[in-house]
Amino acid sequence: MREEAIRFLKCLSAANLCYFRIWAELFSWASPPSLFFRRFGPPPTWYYSAIFNVLILAVVLYVFARKRWRLAFALVACVIAKEVVFTILKVEGGLGGSVAVFFYSLPRVVLAAGLAVAALSFALLFLRWSPKLQSRFGSFLFAMSSLIPLTFGNAIFRAHQDPVLRAPLPRQPPSHHVAARRVVWIVFDEMDERIAFSRRASQFSLPNLDRFRAEAQVATHARSPSDATIVSIPSLLIGKLVSSDRPLNVKRLEVTFAGSHQKGDLGQVPDVFSRTREHGLRSGITGWYVPYCRIFEDRVDDCVWWPMNRQINSYGSTLPQSLWNQPRSLFETSLYSLFGPSLAVLAQVRTVNEMIAEAAAMAARKDLNLVFCHFPVPHPPFVYDSSKRSLTSYTTHSRGYLDNLQLADHIFSRIRDAMERAGVWDDTAVLITADHGFRHSPSLGYPAETRHVPWMMKWPRNSEAGTIGSPFESVGTADVLLEFLTSGKIGAVDRIVSNQ
Repeated sequence: MREEAIRFLKCLSAANLCYFRIWAELFSWASPPSLFFRRFGPPPTWYYSAIFNVLILAVVLYVFARKRWRLAFALVACVIAKEVVFTILKVEGGLGGSVAVFFYSLPRVVLAAGLAVAALSFALLFLRWSPKLQSRFGSFLFAMSSLIPLTFGNAIFRAHQDPVLRAPLPRQPPSHHVAARRVVWIVFDEMDERIAFSRRASQFSLPNLDRFRAEAQVATHARSPSDATIVSIPSLLIGKLVSSDRPLNVKRLEVTFAGSHQKGDLGQVPDVFSRTREHGLRSGITGWYVPYCRIFEDRVDDCVWWPMNRQINSYGSTLPQSLWNQPRSLFETSLYSLFGPSLAVLAQVRTVNEMIAEAAAMAARKDLNLVFCHFPVPHPPFVYDSSKRSLTSYTTHSRGYLDNLQLADHIFSRIRDAMERAGVWDDTAVLITADHGFRHSPSLGYPAETRHVPWMMKWPRNSEAGTIGSPFESVGTADVLLEFLTSGKIGAVDRIVSNQ
């Protein structure tokens, strides 16, 4: 009896270690760098489903152990190794990192084959030297069983805590105010000027963006403030170059301005939204990644945002969903999966569809003077099937970037159609730009350059259309838009160029 109890304890310890990454994600959720980018706190179902899944896996392993199915333990050892290594290297964490970029840069077939060979080799070694290895592995599992009350107890405690993140403020219906002047500012994340327009490959087209480009003031040598979204977006919104940032809590992002040691909090220093409100004007945001609605809730009149989709926020909200999806996540990452599109990729498809509907509706509202839209495309994951014109495809190869560019073209067409139906297109200034270029441009045959972005400004009635060939920094964009909103001045972009 004692021997069977020890055997089950080892199985429970092995199952608990298989969920190492999930436990690490759940227990680090409230740390300031991670919490800043979260849209909601983990529901209690995630904690309880993790406990249930560990117990279920422990029972399965116990049955295998009694049958002496050593291969099962070899595969469990592979799962534990994968979860621990990926967690330590932060392949899925935060903003990614060099390890995640390396994995992403590999073709899917190569990575799958490499992982399969590594897992099979590990399993064969485990089986070949099984008496010695299993004895040591069993001792390791017995020692690690001390983590079981810590993980289970911590999970139960956290499941009964108040949510860390409060619910977003209720959405406000459109007012009866009619804006005299309007601006729609669209940021397509990671759109590259060279790949999309100036040095476009012949095999694809962007008809809606090309049509807009013919109507707009086009800068062919605009540069983004940074190659990182979390630096570029604050720079663009504040109108001053930010050199670094640091999340302090759920709402505070401390920024350091370039050329000085001056610091400030995004949402507390003057920005395009606060300056718009100072002039009695109204604004709205449809955003991604940056927690716009928490930061600018006192400065805008309407807001909706979505976080970056990763494994940790893609389990689903109900107990059956998380009970099924947590074990599945052991055999995939945010980008790769044994089951086709990963949970994070499927969540990305839902995000894009929801954003299209919200942005189109907000851009067509007559009561908003400034509408800011930040989309997660053509940024990976690449989810668009250009042949079917639907979000039904998925690839990790860089060629998928070309499909996601066509998704950006489709998104813009939906926004324009909504504005034309509402009768506001002709009288609205529309700007399309990006926070940075494509980080993996060499894989498509382009020189490594991450700050060459499109900058296309359509003024009301298509006035001032043409080309700006001089290089300029897009950090001055907010001043151009504010000058138009407050005084009606058109074409002030030449002042940006002269200030370089």
